[in-house]
Amino acid sequence: MEKTITNQGNKETEYKESVKTWKIATQNIKGLKDKMKQNLFWNQCIKSNLDIIFIQETNIKKETKEFFFSHTYSTQTKEKYLINEPENYQTWILSLDEENKKSGHGVAISIKKEIALHIFKVKELKGYALQLLLSFKGKYIVQLITVYNPPQITENATIRLKLKNWIIENINEGKSKNWYSILGGDWNITLNPERNRKTTQEVSISATNKRKPQNSILNHIKFMGYRDAYELLNDKNKETEEKHFTCIKTNENYTSMSRIDAIWVDRDIIPKVKNANQRPKKFWNTKLTDKDQWDLYTNEIEEKIKEINEKKEKTNNEKGKLETKWNTLKQIIIKATNNNITKAKIPKNRTTKNNYYKLNIVQAVNKLSRTIRKTKKEKEKMGKI
Repeated sequence: MEKTITNQGNKETEYKESVKTWKIATQNIKGLKDKMKQNLFWNQCIKSNLDIIFIQETNIKKETKEFFFSHTYSTQTKEKYLINEPENYQTWILSLDEENKKSGHGVAISIKKEIALHIFKVKELKGYALQLLLSFKGKYIVQLITVYNPPQITENATIRLKLKNWIIENINEGKSKNWYSILGGDWNITLNPERNRKTTQEVSISATNKRKPQNSILNHIKFMGYRDAYELLNDKNKETEEKHFTCIKTNENYTSMSRIDAIWVDRDIIPKVKNANQRPKKFWNTKLTDKDQWDLYTNEIEEKIKEINEKKEKTNNEKGKLETKWNTLKQIIIKATNNNITKAKIPKNRTTKNNYYKLNIVQAVNKLSRTIRKTKKEKEKMGKI
């Protein structure tokens, strides 16, 4: 990056500095207490070689947050942690107080240590937003903000308003001081529902219009010159591809998908954005995995472990850190799972719009059947009495 600044003597001084490209991700973790989930999450961060990670909805209360991050920027002790982020990351975490039992809160930013060295200021909106300021050679400042905007329901009205005002205040400051600003988070809204939302339920045009966030946080951010990184490199006039939806909810009647998680950047950063995509979700469906697949899975793990043991016997090498051994075993298990266990697909309701009236009939019949069964059981009980 080349940057020109003016010093106190009103003479222009040119700084030429090569800047490494940053890989930035945002993830709603939906609770960070599960040990296996944390292992998988950090493993993916390392595998993807991420430099900066915005995390939302950690749901970690204030008194327990020190048990989940061992390298936080604080005076917390580093003993008896249940889980540690990788050694090359440093994490700033923000939670609600313990007396607040509300779920759906907590944000964090994890940064590689060589970048974290540049952080000089931290600002927060307790439980919902976190700002880090980084200073670099050439007297330029980068502002990182992660946000968890709670769902648009009545009980969240106050915090949503506070959050909007907090964000506007900080990005206004950034614009006035020529900071480079990057915002990432779970916004729980989208500016273009017709393109960034999809459902198998029949939705009327009027209902779609009601969903448009006419006075949302994102409208203010866009008005101030920020742009959605995904739309910069994808056709914003086309519907979002299914693989790029960030939130998928399903039940027996319908599936809804949306792109409510996003990274927004200011005008100065727009030319520097090289790629912006949603990482495809990879889950496994053990219920649809048959006995032969489980046998192949077991055999592959056993064979790999046997190969490792044979190599150790030949080299007489019994040494090795426990962490290294676990990482090797973990990779064996993940690879065997990818090779043999049935992948779970994005659930879809096969009912077409022309058959929605049939779906209503089926639902009514099922409800009637349940009522009949319930009545029959009650009569049988009465007969026994």
